[in-house]
Amino acid sequence: MLIHFGKVFLYLFPVYLVGYLGLSISWVLFALMLWMWWKRNRTSKLARFAAAVDFLDNERHVITEGLKELNMPAWVHFPDVEKADWLNQILDQAWPYFGIFMEKVFRNSIEPAVRASNIHLKTFTFTKIHFGEKPLKIKGVKACTKGLDKRQVILDLQISYVADCEINVEIKKICKAGVKGMQLHGTLRVILEPLIGQSPLVGGVTFFFIRRPLLEINWTGLTNLLDVPGLNDMSDGAILDIISSYMVLPNRYCVPLIDQVQLAQMRFPLPSGVVRVHLIEAEDLVPKDTYMMGMVKGKSDPYANLRVGTQSNRSKTIKENLNPKWNEVYEFVVHEAPGQDLELEMFDEDPDKDDFLGSLVIELGEVMKDRVVDEWFPLSDIERGKVHLKLEWLSLLMDLDRLVENNHNLSCAILVVYLDSAYNLPRNHFEYSNNEYGMKKNKNPKYLKSKKSNGEPSAHVEFSIDKELQKSKVSRSTKDPVWEESFTFFIKNVHSQCLTIKIKDDDKKCALGVLSIPLKRLLTAAEMTMDQRFQLEHAGPSSMIKMKAMLRVLAMKEPDPDSVYTGLNALKKGPLNLIAASQGGSDPYVRIYLFPERSWSSRKKTTVKKRSVNPLFDEKFEYSVPLEEAQRRKLDIAVKHNKSFTSHERKELGKISVDNVIFRFEYSVPLEEAQRRKLDIAVKHNKSFTSHERKELGKVLVDLSQHDLIQGFTQWSRYGHLEKMTDLVAVWEVALSDGVHKIEFEHGTTSGKRVAYVDGKEALRRDWMFKLVGKETFSVGGTETKATINIDAVSGFAYEYTLEINGKSLKKYMENRSKTSSTWVINLDGVDCRIVLEKDTMDIWCNGKKMETAGEFVDDGTETHFTIGDHDCYIKAVSSGKRREGIIHSLIVDETEIPEAAE
Repeated sequence: MLIHFGKVFLYLFPVYLVGYLGLSISWVLFALMLWMWWKRNRTSKLARFAAAVDFLDNERHVITEGLKELNMPAWVHFPDVEKADWLNQILDQAWPYFGIFMEKVFRNSIEPAVRASNIHLKTFTFTKIHFGEKPLKIKGVKACTKGLDKRQVILDLQISYVADCEINVEIKKICKAGVKGMQLHGTLRVILEPLIGQSPLVGGVTFFFIRRPLLEINWTGLTNLLDVPGLNDMSDGAILDIISSYMVLPNRYCVPLIDQVQLAQMRFPLPSGVVRVHLIEAEDLVPKDTYMMGMVKGKSDPYANLRVGTQSNRSKTIKENLNPKWNEVYEFVVHEAPGQDLELEMFDEDPDKDDFLGSLVIELGEVMKDRVVDEWFPLSDIERGKVHLKLEWLSLLMDLDRLVENNHNLSCAILVVYLDSAYNLPRNHFEYSNNEYGMKKNKNPKYLKSKKSNGEPSAHVEFSIDKELQKSKVSRSTKDPVWEESFTFFIKNVHSQCLTIKIKDDDKKCALGVLSIPLKRLLTAAEMTMDQRFQLEHAGPSSMIKMKAMLRVLAMKEPDPDSVYTGLNALKKGPLNLIAASQGGSDPYVRIYLFPERSWSSRKKTTVKKRSVNPLFDEKFEYSVPLEEAQRRKLDIAVKHNKSFTSHERKELGKISVDNVIFRFEYSVPLEEAQRRKLDIAVKHNKSFTSHERKELGKVLVDLSQHDLIQGFTQWSRYGHLEKMTDLVAVWEVALSDGVHKIEFEHGTTSGKRVAYVDGKEALRRDWMFKLVGKETFSVGGTETKATINIDAVSGFAYEYTLEINGKSLKKYMENRSKTSSTWVINLDGVDCRIVLEKDTMDIWCNGKKMETAGEFVDDGTETHFTIGDHDCYIKAVSSGKRREGIIHSLIVDETEIPEAAE
C-alpha cells in the first residue's frame, strides 16, 4: 500500500508543482512526451536484447526454420568461413575464470585510476562486477594465406558478444549507475607474424577490428538518461570512438612475443596501397521528395558518403536530379587488403532528416588485383538505382621515375610519419635562449609566469602540410613525452611542399619547439626515409624530436608477370571481354578435351559464371598421361555459353587448340663434376628398324669445361661452405650502411629449389617450385634493405640471375649510393673499422652499429662528433665552393684525417 501511494505521489507531484509555479501546461505535455519517448526506446532496446539472447540460445533452431522458409537446398554453405565450435567450447569452459581475472583488473587497476583522475571521484567504487554466464561467441573463422607474406598468418574472427553482464558503480552512496547487458558484433582480425623457426614459433600477435563494430548498451541507474533518444547514439558513439582509437584500423593492439620484434613496426606498418575513387554519376534513383501529402512524386537531392575504415568523404549535393553527375575524385589510404571495404551510402538531402537512397560495399582486395575497375554498380537495400564508379589501385613505390607531379590536382605521393617521442622539452617558452620567438610573447600578460609555470609540460604535436593539419594525443606532465602514433598525408608536389611540426603545451597554449622539413629532402634519402632525432628550433639546445618520415610514390603498377598464366593455369584468370550471347550478357564456362579422346569421362568443365563477360574461374584440372603419350595428344579448350536446350542464343564464345609442346631435359650433377663432362646433343629421325632413311639430322658436342656455366660467377673455390651448395649459381657482394654483405643464391633447375643466403645464413628457402623463372625478395642486413633476385631464361637451357637492391639494379644502386654516402676504413686497436656516413640523414655507422652523434657548428662548416672505444672521432662538412662537388666530408680520428675508401 505504501509503495503504491509513493508511485502515485511521484506521478502527480510534477503536475502540482507546475500549477503551483504558474507554468504553462505545455511543460507537462513536453515532459510526458519525453517520458513516453524514453519508455518506447527502452522497450525496443530490451526487445532487441531478448531476441539476441533467444537467437544465441536457439541458434540451430532459428537458422533451420529460416532456411525452410527460404526453401534453400541442403548443400548451400560458405566454404571460406569455418565454424569454430571447438574454440567456443574452450571459451565456454574458461569464461568464469575470465570473469575472475577481469574483476581483479577493474578493482586493482581501473578503480584507482578513476579515483586519481578527479577530486570529485575519490569515492568511486565498483559495487558489483559480474560478466554473466554467456561467453563471447566466435561465429566463424576465416584463414587468409593466399597472396600474403610467407612469414605471416591472418585470421578473421567474426565475434558476437551478447552479454548478460552487470557492472554497477557508486559515488558517495548517492550516485548509482551501471550497465546491465550489452551487445558487441564485429570482425576481429588477428595477425600472427613473423613466423620464426624457434619457440614460440610466432614473433608477435596483432589484433584490430577491420571496421567499427556494432555496439549497444543497456544502462541502469542514473545512466538510464543515456537511453533518451539522441543521447543514446551519442553515448554509444563515444564508447565506439574509444574502441576505435585503440583497435579499429589504422589503430592496432600488438603483443610482441620475442625481444627481436620491434613494436613500432607491428603497430604501424606501411599501408597496402591507396585507392582512388572517381564518383562519376548515378542513374534511376528513387524519388524521395513528394508533394500534396505524397500524392505527387517529385525528385531527390542526392549526395554520397564514401568511407574506408575511419576515413570518410561526402560529395556535393545535386539538387532535384534522379540521374546526378558528380565527376568527383577521392583518395583513401588502405591499410589492409584484402580486408577493408569501400562503403558508399547515398542519401536525399532534406531539411529535417535525410532519406536513404541505397548503399554499396566493394571489397578492396579485388580492386588491388584488378588495378582498375570501371563499372556501374547496382545500389543495395533500395528498389532501384545504380552508381558509376572508377576505382584505381595505386601502389606505394620507391621509383622516382614514376613520380608525376601537378597531375590535375591529384596526389603524386604519400607521406607516412611515425611519431615516436621527444626529449628535453622546455617547461615553457621562457626557457628559450637567444631567440626572439619567446621574447615577443613575454610582453603579453597571458604568458606571464604563474605558480604552475615550473610544472612539466603537457605536450602534443601538430603536423601540417599547407592547410591540412593533424594532431597527436596529449602526453601529460613530462618533458620527455612518448606518443607512438602514425600520420599520413597525400602529397601533390614534393618539390614545393613542406612538413611543418609544432610541439605545443596543451595547458599553457604555447609552442615548445618547431621544425620544418622540405619534402624534397626525402627524395635523396636512403629508401626515401628519414629515421632520426631532429633538433627543434625555438627550443632548448638539447630539445629533440624522434620520428620516422617515409615518402612513397603513388603509381599504378603493371600486373605481376608471375600472375599471367599460360597453358592449363590460364583458367585461373579466365578470358576477358567475351561476346555477349544475349542482352543480359553471357553465362560462360570452359570445356576441355585432351584429344584424341573425346569420351564424356575425359571431359573437364568449370563452373558457370552467371551474366559475365569477364569471368574469373580460379579452377585447376589435371590429366595423368605418360610422357610418351602426351607428345601425341592435343589440348582442346573452348569457352561456351550455358544456354537452355530450346534457346537460339550463341553457344560457343571462343576456342583454342594447343599442340606445341616444349620439352626440358635436365641432369642433376654436382658442379665440380659438371666441369669434367661433355654434352652430346643430336637431332635424329624416328625411322623404322628396316628403313634405309637417314637417321641423324644434326649433332653438336659441348665441352662443359670450356664454358662459364654460371654467368658472372667464377671464384667458386673461395667459399668454405660450397660443398653444401650443390646448386649454387650466383654470388654478389653488397655494401650497405651496416657492412658489406655477401649474398649467395642456389637454384635447382630440376626441382625449382630456390635458396638465398645472406652472410652464410639462410634468408629464404623454397624447396619446390613449378616455375623455373620468376623472382624472390628478402631482406639484407640490420637496415632490412629489400633485395630481389630475378631469374630469367636465356637461350637454350641457361638462366640469367640479376640482383636488385631497393628496386634498382645492383650497379645503379651502387652508383647512387656513392653519391649519398661516404666510407672510410681504419684499423683501431687491432680491429678493422668500416665507418659509413649517410649524407642525407647524417647517420654514422661503424661495423654495422649506428653511432650516437652530436652535431656542432664551426666557422667553416659543421662537425659531427662520436667515439669509437677511447678514440675521439668527428666528420667535418665544409663547402667545396663548386656546385658539382657540393659539400666535402672528411673523417678525423684523434686529430688525424683518414682518407676515404672506394667501394
